[in-house]
Parts: sequence; structure tokens; C-alpha cells
Amino acid sequence: MSPSSSLSSSFLALLPFPAISKGVPSTMTEIIVSTLLLLGCLFTLVAGIGLVRMPDFYCRMQAIGKGTTLGVALVMLGVAIYFADTPGASSRAIVVILFLFVTSPASGQMLSRAAYLLRTEKSDTKDSMANHPAWRKYAPTRPPKGE
Repeated sequence: MSPSSSLSSSFLALLPFPAISKGVPSTMTEIIVSTLLLLGCLFTLVAGIGLVRMPDFYCRMQAIGKGTTLGVALVMLGVAIYFADTPGASSRAIVVILFLFVTSPASGQMLSRAAYLLRTEKSDTKDSMANHPAWRKYAPTRPPKGE
């Protein structure tokens, strides 16, 4: 037994799902996997709609960051459960989920910060961080657009 299959087997043994015997998933497992896949697709669809409908970059970043992270995580969790008997497949899906949860918030924050420092145009919202002492050292030297 490879280390990756023992990792996935030990992780999935903690979950309250019926065991997959001889490669044939039970009806309950299929229902759970289908529900996870549908919820993941729904969250990703809502994130895509948010990308189109939101007024500015910052609102779009919020919609995409949260929606796709949860959507892809739910889909990968469904994959991990469905392929529980395949050596290494579940552990790879779990590693993808962990990688996504670590990198998505960091990349979203860095993109939003770069847009803020470039004075990307916002919708009608008040900038509560404009005079904050922590941001003064990063203040752009050029005036904002339209001034």
C-alpha cells in the first residue's frame, strides 16, 4: 500500500460515509457525491454571475474569491469521496483543496491591494482606509484619476 493511499484511507475512514466495496459506490455515497458536485457547481455559477453583475473590481474580487473557492472545494470533496477506493486519488483531491484554501485568500488580498494602490476606480463607496496611518507609506505619488 502506498503512503498516499494510506493517507486517503485513514482520512476517509474518519468521515461518516458508507464504505465503497469492490469499486461500486453505495446509493448513499452516490447521493452525497451528487449533492456535493451540484452544490459546488452552484457556488461556482453564483460566483460567475457575481463577476458579471458586480459594479467594480473590489466587489468582483469578493464574489469570485469566495464563490469559486467554496465551489471547487465542494467538487473536489465529491471527487475524493467517489474515488475513495482508488489509491492516491482522494489524497490528491484533499491536497488540491488545501492548496486552494491557502492560495486563494492570499492571491485575492494581493490583487485587491495592488488595485487599491493603483487607485482603481470604485463604485460609490467611501474609502475608510484613505487616511489610515498604515497606508500612508504606500500612498501613490500621483493624484487620483479625475483630479
